[in-house]
Amino acid sequence: MTDTHYVAKPAILNEIPLNAHATLEASAGTGKTYTLEHLVVHLLLSKRGLPLQINEILVLTYTRRATEELRERVRKCIESVLVISAERKVAPAPEQAHLYWTIDEAARNHLEETLNCFDDAQIFTIHSFCQHVLMTHAFDNKQLFSGELIGAEELFDRCYFDILRNTYAVKDELLPWLKAWLFFDSRGVDNIRSGLHESHKSPYALWPKVPVDELPELLAQAQTIMASDPDTSDLPKINLARFKTAVLQLFEHAVNDEILRHKRAQGCYTYDDMLTMVSATLAGDDKHGRNLVNALRAQFRFGLIDEFQDTDPVQWQIAQRIFVDSGDQNILYLIGDPKQAIYGFRGADIDTYFGAVKSLAREPIVLNVNYRSSEAMIDAYNHVLADGTKKAVFRQPNDYPNPVKHGGAPGRSLPRLSRADGQRTPAAIEILHLDTEAAKAGVLKLSFAQAIAQAILGILDGKDRLHVERQPKNKRFDCEGNEDLSILPGDIFVLTRSRSEGALIGRVLRHYHIPFAFYRQEGLFQTNEAQDIADLLAAIDASTDRPKRLRAYLTPFFAVPLDDIERYDALENVAHAPRARLATWKSLARRRKYRQLFSSVLQDSGLLRRELLLASGERALTNYQHLFETLTRRAGDSQCQLADLISWFQACIDARESPVGEDDGIQRLESDRGAVQIMTIHKSKGLEADVVFVFGGFNASNSGRRIFVAPAAKNSQQREKVECLNHSAFLEDPKPSPKEVNALSAAYKREEAERLMYVALTRARVRLYLPYYAFKYRPQGGDYAPVLHRLDEVVARARSLDAAQFCITSCQPVLEPHGRARCELEDLDEWSAPAATAAATQVLGLDALRQKPLVMASYSSLRPRHDSHKDGKTGDTDQALLDTEYDENDDDSVFEDDTVEATPRYFSPIRGTNGGSFIHELLEHLDFDALHKAESIDAWRALEPVQRIYASVSTRFGYTAEQLGDEPYSLIYDALTASIALPNSSRFQLAAMTRFAREVRFVFPIAGRAFAHGFVDLLFEHEGKTYFADWKSDHLDDYSLTAVRACVEEKYSTQAAIYTLATVRMLAISDEASYEARFGGFCYFFVRGMGEHPGHGVYFEKVPWDQVFALQSALEQDDQKWDELLRAGFVELAKTNTPSSQTLEVTP
Repeated sequence: MTDTHYVAKPAILNEIPLNAHATLEASAGTGKTYTLEHLVVHLLLSKRGLPLQINEILVLTYTRRATEELRERVRKCIESVLVISAERKVAPAPEQAHLYWTIDEAARNHLEETLNCFDDAQIFTIHSFCQHVLMTHAFDNKQLFSGELIGAEELFDRCYFDILRNTYAVKDELLPWLKAWLFFDSRGVDNIRSGLHESHKSPYALWPKVPVDELPELLAQAQTIMASDPDTSDLPKINLARFKTAVLQLFEHAVNDEILRHKRAQGCYTYDDMLTMVSATLAGDDKHGRNLVNALRAQFRFGLIDEFQDTDPVQWQIAQRIFVDSGDQNILYLIGDPKQAIYGFRGADIDTYFGAVKSLAREPIVLNVNYRSSEAMIDAYNHVLADGTKKAVFRQPNDYPNPVKHGGAPGRSLPRLSRADGQRTPAAIEILHLDTEAAKAGVLKLSFAQAIAQAILGILDGKDRLHVERQPKNKRFDCEGNEDLSILPGDIFVLTRSRSEGALIGRVLRHYHIPFAFYRQEGLFQTNEAQDIADLLAAIDASTDRPKRLRAYLTPFFAVPLDDIERYDALENVAHAPRARLATWKSLARRRKYRQLFSSVLQDSGLLRRELLLASGERALTNYQHLFETLTRRAGDSQCQLADLISWFQACIDARESPVGEDDGIQRLESDRGAVQIMTIHKSKGLEADVVFVFGGFNASNSGRRIFVAPAAKNSQQREKVECLNHSAFLEDPKPSPKEVNALSAAYKREEAERLMYVALTRARVRLYLPYYAFKYRPQGGDYAPVLHRLDEVVARARSLDAAQFCITSCQPVLEPHGRARCELEDLDEWSAPAATAAATQVLGLDALRQKPLVMASYSSLRPRHDSHKDGKTGDTDQALLDTEYDENDDDSVFEDDTVEATPRYFSPIRGTNGGSFIHELLEHLDFDALHKAESIDAWRALEPVQRIYASVSTRFGYTAEQLGDEPYSLIYDALTASIALPNSSRFQLAAMTRFAREVRFVFPIAGRAFAHGFVDLLFEHEGKTYFADWKSDHLDDYSLTAVRACVEEKYSTQAAIYTLATVRMLAISDEASYEARFGGFCYFFVRGMGEHPGHGVYFEKVPWDQVFALQSALEQDDQKWDELLRAGFVELAKTNTPSSQTLEVTP
């Protein structure tokens, strides 16, 4: 007979009832997964009725990755119980008996049998569980036994375009609405598609609806505007947001009906359909519903749902019907943490969580002992998160009523932080205090980014080098067996709110030569590398199509300079001629030898050698390899033709199709070496690191699902948003008023921001860095705002803070010579390439590149080299330029539209690069004086020279009079007659100027071997001072000073610095007195915004002399400074006949 053995179990299991439903609320770091895996073992060993089998426990997790991890951890937990039970035979003291499992022979046999049949364990994601139910119980679900799972995007597009042709454009009651939409919206059917798709996939109603009795009047208003003369001054007004809402209301039923019809006819369903179909069957009162409920209750005696805070109403309805509605026959355990509910943008609904917990009629069981972080770290973030403070991070309904406790105990030690030099113990939280009263957004971000980079250098190698005594599971040892206490780059996380913030911090870390990687970065198909492959495949498939061929030559697979592309295409009868190479690849594609094709593309094109030897990182090469692997799997699964493969690949690029596997849209790490991990806060959930930096979230972000993007009116006073709001409160009757909607929406955003910051603050084991600034007018709506407000109190009480918990470090804003935020670079003059790289460079003939002078053809050519042919595609995120202002709102775009005066001018055909060049050309050639003397716009446009120039320029740019209408005349007239006020000067009109010059060319040398040249749109003199100006045709939502300043800072600050320096050189200004007396500054004139409101559309600035002098001196002395200004990629290497030693002197 086998002896009885005893195995310690988590104490929390004694609080979990075996005969009643329960909720487990697990704060960060409290061992949620550890508890869950032991709970499964606890149930298996329970004495309730017949022995519980592993397939009678249903476990639902959030992702497939989590499913695989949990399955393995449960298996290992069972194995460890069996191993430990074979060692411990001494019975615990009676008062300790409840802390141990009693493992007798029956229990041991049961656990061994469980391991033998562990493949029967029912651990699923909610989607895979519902798919399993549909297949296993197809009859009760009224589904085909061989239903097809189809992507929601693909299905919607099939049905939408069918309906567009056969219904919207045909039916008398819908066609007028379609015509009106196309009149008002320049993006036409694409925006209809976006709006209907967003409305279709949202589980909540489109709101606010337009009452049916108001539809005829709304259509009549639109048709009146369409038929009106655009010159009429008394045009009616129409609320475009309301009009477009009405169109969506009328159109959504047809497309939804078509989708249902298609599903029934083809026997297909989407991932979300799997949930709704199972939920609908379970809710039914017919025999099929009852059969399914009984079958699932008979199979699953217990249910465990992990990450329940990220549930939605449909998921809860399924679990409630199977378990809760059974009384106490089928027991349900909900495991989650409402403080970590951060996936509202995916449809998760925190109110569903609270409602479910309330329905269980039992207070949650709280896990509040932290085993992750050091004691000082726990105390510090408890202090930050404390309830009851004046500026608490959490406000109702969020709260922090159960601060976590230290989990240190014999055998379960907590990590501990120390300094490598043995000095005083460093604080757990370091506050990076930006010591300035005000700063622009770009300066703010870059200042903190540089402070983070400098702190990381200090941690790794500097005077602030840190050591960590780690927990047993995280310990490391060197080659001699000694414990390694050092912090390596891979032990550091940088958490950002958005991908663009991650790109910025990555760029700064690269300048400091700190190894970094983007953790599970999404957007693989939206990188330059994906577009390169798409261009190449298109050329392979249609090698006789010259435009496609030439476009492929511009990709890194051929790397042909634009100037040589014609000559390269004409090459024949030489080794590796481009057409011959394309023909070889096409032959492989025709035989569907895709693996061989993609291998040849990587190897024979020379891409591998170029990327490894010349590129600044491995990111691009990693992406190319990942994309080709994904294409290989897709081709292998479907045995498709190249045209079909190209179509699927382009759909992935356009986000109309999903990649093959769960991780196929995630960018891999460049290599396995230790690197600082940059990730969004959302991706950090469930992870931990020794050291964590929080960066970004300073500006307001979007949450909730927006319908579509439409241009906002210039003169908007009110904004009405058409939204699919992700919250069940909007399903309630009566529906909330618009004012209530705004209040609710703001509250939901604030609540999710608070929870997001909780996740960020609780990732660190021993050290956390928090940015802080106390600007008087800092943004109030950013996701980081809850932490900033709390830090106001912490910093104010700095003297009373516990030194083991907090320290405050001042960091200064960093400025470039011309006032822009900059990142200091290390001096590379003494750097030399490794011998192997140098030798390979000689073999490849690359040394000649180093001898070519740097040439900047013009300011318009200041674009990253590789992006010059990308038609606006976003580049690789870790190649983003430091001078770029990054969009804080990476989620869905906001659709905002207003009650505006409807005029065709607003829906302009003059858009894009061609439209902007067209406006510039007119401003270059039209006579300002004639416009000034004309009595009216009609009198001016009737002048023969005006009509002649207008017709000539229009023809050259491919525009017809019908396309243009009156808009160009109005834009130019408004811009040139607008009343302009510059600081310390009287008002004036551009048309009234008497001393001015247009398209003034400048050329000046840089460090004796590079030349900058370009054209200034306008130089003019006003009240004795010279100004330069640049025409801008950007489409902005509004042209107030704030809006145009933001646009200039984002896009044109580098241009402003170069043009200022060029103008100063042309004026032969050499000292501050001359600068102040003769140079007035620079203006940007946004022609689309001038004339409607005084001062709108005009931006003025004058760079201080010391910054101009510093920039000029730097460029004259060292071309490295020029490289710093233009941020690695703004300057081209090109052939020139100018000797490298020659300089050009530019005279006034």
